[in-house]
Amino acid sequence: MEEQLINKQKDKTIGVLAYLFPIGWIVAFILYNNKKAETGEYELFHIRQGLGLQALSVVLFIFGLFLPFHLGTIFRLAILAFVIIGLISANNGEQKYLPGIGEFLYNLFKNVK
Repeated sequence: MEEQLINKQKDKTIGVLAYLFPIGWIVAFILYNNKKAETGEYELFHIRQGLGLQALSVVLFIFGLFLPFHLGTIFRLAILAFVIIGLISANNGEQKYLPGIGEFLYNLFKNVK
């Protein structure tokens, strides 16, 4: 019983790290690959969501360079809100898509294993 609790906490750690990009995502991906046989869909779900948020933030950053300052700020705040939602979901042990974009991001990066 105690061993399952410890594994669940490690799983949560990988899920939370996946949203702390870019370094946190890289660490989460390495940890996931080191214990791939022991891990489930939970960790991979959050790794894919985190990677999708990273890609989206890069695209919105580049797009925001050509827009007025306040629109770029809105994009950055939206990404921050998605990161916070993902962190809370991972910390609670939940596997919920990010609102509006989560399912798209998950399917976009479904080949990440």
